[in-house]
Amino acid sequence: MVFVKTHDIAELTSELIGKQVVLGGWIEDLRKLGKMTFITLRDVSGISQIIVKGELNENLEEINRQSVVSVKGIVQETKARDFAFEVKADEIEVLGKAIHPLPVDPIGRLESNIDTRLNHRALDMRNQKTASIFKLRHHVLQALRKILSEKKFIEI
Repeated sequence: MVFVKTHDIAELTSELIGKQVVLGGWIEDLRKLGKMTFITLRDVSGISQIIVKGELNENLEEINRQSVVSVKGIVQETKARDFAFEVKADEIEVLGKAIHPLPVDPIGRLESNIDTRLNHRALDMRNQKTASIFKLRHHVLQALRKILSEKKFIEI
């Protein structure tokens, strides 16, 4: 199956309530409560809660935290204080299974030494603090390049 994402997580709005979406991202957290599972899904734009019930819930045994998944489901309002909307999953496909245990904790619950972080940079970039530093750096450099370009400077 070819993965075609319909929306980024940040694009989930009240206009999409009751509509089907396809999201992609990595599983930041997974909480099983009886016959339901709550997945915290993160992509580059934000974070959302995915609700998994019924038969689909039984197939989640193979999924680890930080695995990359595709989620197809219906957008609905939520009572969770951390999210404005959630998605009730109809389908979940594992696009990339994470090894367990991870060499680096992207959520930041456990500290990793600098050598481990540098050796697993892609995972380290999922850490919000690390990602924020690089996003800020990107925007500063972008603004400087724009100013210098307008003044006819050439980057070499």
